[in-house]
Amino acid sequence: MDESIKIKLKKEVDLSPLIALMEASGVDFKNRKLNGPFGMATYLSVYLDADKLLDCFNTRMIWFIILHEMGHFRRIQKMGKDKLISMFSLEDYDAFCNHIISEEIFADRYACFIYYLNNKQEFPRLATQQLYLVENQQRYKMAIQPLFGVVKNKEENYIQLFESYIIQD
Repeated sequence: MDESIKIKLKKEVDLSPLIALMEASGVDFKNRKLNGPFGMATYLSVYLDADKLLDCFNTRMIWFIILHEMGHFRRIQKMGKDKLISMFSLEDYDAFCNHIISEEIFADRYACFIYYLNNKQEFPRLATQQLYLVENQQRYKMAIQPLFGVVKNKEENYIQLFESYIIQD
């Protein structure tokens, strides 16, 4: 884990248990300025915009976002790089969206579960993306449209896609 993430998150007292969980997870967390998302998981690592997270959210939501990205990372590890790239390369837009939405729902549920295990309180469902709701799925499909048709079963395209969200200093 980038030391800068620990330093920034330690400013919030309630995040010390989260930092310990992150360190014990074996996930490679990198602190990067991101254009758009607060965090994103790839098969290489989890990228977090620690400054943006701390500026925009309370500690409960920071827990959730980091656990959500950890959930994606775990799922990607299980799926494998080749399967991941093939799913990002689906040529049918509805199939592509269904895959992405199901992965988002999984990551939300993972985050809620791990949050409960660590904090002994439920994370409010209303604070998640609520992608089980059709109207939220429709909005989300519009938001992920720029990801469609980019990867084309090429690892270098996958890497470039995610690197395009990282702001270079």
